[in-house]
Amino acid sequence: MIYKVLITCVALYLPLSLKADLKFKKILDKYCLECHGGRKTKGGVSFKEYQDINHIYDNHEIWKDAITQVEEGEMPPEDDPQMTIEEKQYFLGKLNKVFDEAEKIEFSDPGPSPLRRLTKKEYNNTIRDIFGKDLNLGKEFPSEGGGGEGFDNNAEVMNFSPLMFEKYVQEAVKLSKHLTFSYVTGFNISDKEIPLRNEPQMVIKLQRENDEIRNSVYPPQFQVEKYLRDYMFAARELVITNKADDKNIWNHSSRKKMNPVFVKHMIEYLDNKKNKNEVEKRFLSKWFALDKSSNDKAVNAAGKQFLDGYKKSRYINEHTTPESKEFYRELVNNVRRKVFKLSKDELLACLSEADRKRLPQLKHELDISSDWNEREIQKLLTKRFEKFDKDKKSQALKQPEKFLDNKDNAKLNKLKENIVWQNSEKTKLAKLHIKELATKAFRRPATETEVTKVFELFRKEQASKGSQAAARMVLVRIFCSPAFIFRIEKQKFNQESYRISNHELAVRLSYFLWSSMPDKELLDAAKRGDLYKKGILNKQIDRMLKDPKARSLAEDFAAQWLKFKEIKETVDLDKKRFPEFTHELAEDMFQECVQTLNYIIQSDTSVLQVIDNNYVFANSRIAPLYGLKDVKSEKFQKIQLKNSPRGGIVTSPAIMAMTSYPLRTSPVLRGNWIISSLLGTPTPPPPENIEELPEDDKVADGLTVKQRFEKHREDPTCYSCHSRLDPMGFPLELYDPLGRYRSESGGHAIDATGKLKNGNIINGPDGLKKYLLSKKDLFLENLASKALGYALGRSLEFFDRYTLKQAVTALEKNDYKFSALVKSIVHSRLFQYRRGHIQASK
Repeated sequence: MIYKVLITCVALYLPLSLKADLKFKKILDKYCLECHGGRKTKGGVSFKEYQDINHIYDNHEIWKDAITQVEEGEMPPEDDPQMTIEEKQYFLGKLNKVFDEAEKIEFSDPGPSPLRRLTKKEYNNTIRDIFGKDLNLGKEFPSEGGGGEGFDNNAEVMNFSPLMFEKYVQEAVKLSKHLTFSYVTGFNISDKEIPLRNEPQMVIKLQRENDEIRNSVYPPQFQVEKYLRDYMFAARELVITNKADDKNIWNHSSRKKMNPVFVKHMIEYLDNKKNKNEVEKRFLSKWFALDKSSNDKAVNAAGKQFLDGYKKSRYINEHTTPESKEFYRELVNNVRRKVFKLSKDELLACLSEADRKRLPQLKHELDISSDWNEREIQKLLTKRFEKFDKDKKSQALKQPEKFLDNKDNAKLNKLKENIVWQNSEKTKLAKLHIKELATKAFRRPATETEVTKVFELFRKEQASKGSQAAARMVLVRIFCSPAFIFRIEKQKFNQESYRISNHELAVRLSYFLWSSMPDKELLDAAKRGDLYKKGILNKQIDRMLKDPKARSLAEDFAAQWLKFKEIKETVDLDKKRFPEFTHELAEDMFQECVQTLNYIIQSDTSVLQVIDNNYVFANSRIAPLYGLKDVKSEKFQKIQLKNSPRGGIVTSPAIMAMTSYPLRTSPVLRGNWIISSLLGTPTPPPPENIEELPEDDKVADGLTVKQRFEKHREDPTCYSCHSRLDPMGFPLELYDPLGRYRSESGGHAIDATGKLKNGNIINGPDGLKKYLLSKKDLFLENLASKALGYALGRSLEFFDRYTLKQAVTALEKNDYKFSALVKSIVHSRLFQYRRGHIQASK
């Protein structure tokens, strides 16, 4: 309903309705309807219903293409009657008026916001960023089509069948097999699967790496001081070199074979100058007073006081009075989760005189390990009842208090009390970790109801199967939740449109630029409510585009827009003719394009370098295709070119291979890629029963491939399309199906010229690039429309043209920088708002 109302509004801006414009109708009837109206609808295009202005709005892509073809002289066909100059000007002026008016109006309706689930790539990236491990999940999900603007993140093609849900469950179970759970550090993922039958050994290893609470009670066998020292050094190195971001933490930890989660905890402790006790403050002041060149000996000396105290005593006793007990519990709660556990002496050094009086000589160990207490209970009862006979022992174990003296009963009660206290602490910790994980997975603060439901599942499973099995069940539950699988945004009713929340904006932005969840910095800005501030939002965009995760724009957005992802999926060159074409080479062809696009995006240079530039990225497998002899490494490197027909995605091996047949090149496929993927002006599909051209490029019947094409397009049915395709494809015939430069094919010299309908000649790759740059307005509009469709996850509507025009203008005013395009889209109403729902009155 809203959409139709908007159509009516735009119609009011037109000085004269097309339906009543007899002159426009006469031109259309005379030159267009014979082939595109009535019984004939060549290419599936019909203008018969043009009188209804809704037809132009609903089919704006077809009409926009019609404008382009008439402007270029490609329509009407060469052999048909041609428009006079005056008719052409009137016809184009009238249609351009329709589009111009739409481009001037920003309507309040931001368009549909369909429910979107995570794509395979987004699914894996999100789990990677939650746990810091890339397990390459989601491979078993069904293939995703490209709807709307041609992207797999388009909600229109995102079906969610029972089979799909089953795959999500399977992947979540697969993920859970890599899980270890710690009450201190929470949910941790390992590179390898960890069998539950080895749970005790697995827990010990995890606790050792993370300096688990239990290690504080029994440290000698775990060499806690060694692990503490190693992690301190690793954390300090990252902090003082300003490399304490997630990526560097993961890489650094991997090199040193450390747990990245614990390294991160250590960094957060070292980097937090607030809320430290006196011992910690003294230690940190010496620690950070050292410069980057300080040797290990100096660093050790600075931490000696702390480490010595740590090794001497880890036993903290609790006074028996209720007042001291409450005070002590509060104190322990405050320091319990910190990396450094205080000895008794260090604890006393941190207390005021009044507090010391509240904690006189402490008599009992405040043990925070329920397992230890359980073992002590067993030892106590075994020792006291070891001389009992079988029946008496059985009775004593059921009611031990009746068989123990007051001293032993007091000790037993103390141990039981500690177990109850520790279990309550474990409950708090488990619920806290569940909340943290759910908040990350849901990309927003998890609600108390959501956390409580999942925690109840944890407690139920823990009682019968243990904490590790329970944690795995929780993980499956969270990662099969609609809040994780789908990007759900809050709906509001009884209003036409509304601005989405800060968290929802953060999610839209991160999946646009990273194909993944927001990071901590982005979420912190959302939590503060700052994200809509223009300066802060632009700062986040700039930061995110320079982050390595922005590579997804090249791997996902550009690879689908320019279709070079097909090099790994559908291209199958003949193995005998092209034995060099292996899976490894196909992957390198793909990565070369990714490297180029990623460079353009992250260096924020001109997007016109997609068409032409003076460099290529090559490694040892790609280099021979370019005739480069000095590249020996498998790692890609940027190579500057001089007087070369190379440069730009247009002449890359990936594009040349994917626009070829198994045995030969195809000027038609290459020309079609130019006008459809690059310029956004596709031709209609070919009619049925068209004569097939030879599969090979060898000369047959005395005709070269080009001569056969020239003969082929003598057919009027074929001419209209081939007159557009062939001039774009023939200049690229100088490259074989692998993208190698050549001068002949099938024993004949290659004629790499293409003749446009206006008689102009495009000569070779350089001539083609010059022609394409002269048509940069088409390229920029196509790029902007693709980026906008990718960002919104839907097909573009006619009334999105205002935002599209603003994006193109932003590119033109900012040296064609990709960041300008992104900022224009992100600041648009389409990106920041959501269509409301009007409830019908009862």
